[in-house]
Amino acid sequence: PLGIPFVLAQLLYARRPSAIWVGLLMVAALALMIGGAWVQQNPPGLSRIPNVIESRWSTGYFDQAKLLLRKGIGWRQLLKDYPSMLAGRNFYLHPKQKPPGQVLFEMAIVHLFGPTDLAASVSGLLIGVIASFAVLATYVFIAFFTGSKDAAFYGASYFALCPGFILFFPLFEQCFAILTVLVAVLWGLALMRDQFRYSVALGVVYALAGFITYLPGVIVIFLIGLAFIRWRTAEHRVLGRILLHMAVALLA
Repeated sequence: PLGIPFVLAQLLYARRPSAIWVGLLMVAALALMIGGAWVQQNPPGLSRIPNVIESRWSTGYFDQAKLLLRKGIGWRQLLKDYPSMLAGRNFYLHPKQKPPGQVLFEMAIVHLFGPTDLAASVSGLLIGVIASFAVLATYVFIAFFTGSKDAAFYGASYFALCPGFILFFPLFEQCFAILTVLVAVLWGLALMRDQFRYSVALGVVYALAGFITYLPGVIVIFLIGLAFIRWRTAEHRVLGRILLHMAVALLA
């Protein structure tokens, strides 16, 4: 039953192709995430969501946020002393290896709802809602780089059913595809439209992505490849403009 919105999206798209049906794919993906969490619990139930969020070893960000707030450490002090704090014994496995973005996310949740199971459940469900937009991001990515709305819809449909995406819930990694798409598409827009607002936006988004996870570092390979293709296929000399856009993004 949780896959019904997915099937409905396929039927509606076959009758009247439109990007609006991606919304049904997002609903199906979120429903399947929650359903996947339900059946992975024994006996079946939704307690898996707060259990994973609160676990020090599954994520650790929520418990890390509780520990910091209990010690009276707010977001200002965290950002100010983050490098030196990582060297101490106050951080768990995952937070100790990552930028502060995910810890700050959980600190905001704990601040609003308290250090409770409810807060952990809200955190998990919010991560699921955000992650569902990775399906839309997949559509945007494929549509932008191929020009085919059909390829984009069916690519997003495929992504919406991937086990690694569905069954990883409720972990932040499900949301990372959104950052990947934003970085890639903004660089593509900067190269193709030759407008510096896109390279500025790229720099800002890349900084935000690096504030959440170090993984966007590998996207540089794709960005360089895309720049190379643009340089080789352009009708006129664009190398100088490409380097200028790169410099603007780095400055931003």
